[in-house]
Amino acid sequence: MLPNPALNGLVKPYVTMVCNGPSDTLGTSLVPLTAGGLSISSQVMTNSTNSTEVKSSGGQIYGLEIFNNSTSIGYLKIYDTATAPTPGAGTPMVRLMVPAGASGAGVARSYENGLIFANGIGYCFTGGIADNDTTSVSASEFIVNIYYK
Repeated sequence: MLPNPALNGLVKPYVTMVCNGPSDTLGTSLVPLTAGGLSISSQVMTNSTNSTEVKSSGGQIYGLEIFNNSTSIGYLKIYDTATAPTPGAGTPMVRLMVPAGASGAGVARSYENGLIFANGIGYCFTGGIADNDTTSVSASEFIVNIYYK
């Protein structure tokens, strides 16, 4: 079953069906669970490139939220790696630009079928767009939430 984007992947949408006979109508409902859902990585960015290991083995990303309360653009670069990536090295699998917005701006993405990372999930968050950029962002200006399995 796929996560329901309206529920941010926090509730697995199992369906319950009830039928009391041939003339009865078929009804369905979602059943919330307390286990088996997605894991969440949530970080407030520090004054660095924020090299972060999310998962040290293969996995999938099902959703992302990145928030910005500064006047600077930020760049989330996600790598297929079992360790925290080295900022400015390698080629990210996913690059997201986070728009500037002193009142709060951001990006929210849902990946229904998941983005596959064979080795693991890691990211850097930098102030420049280039893959080899190592510009630190300022502390407490960005928040990154990753929903993964």
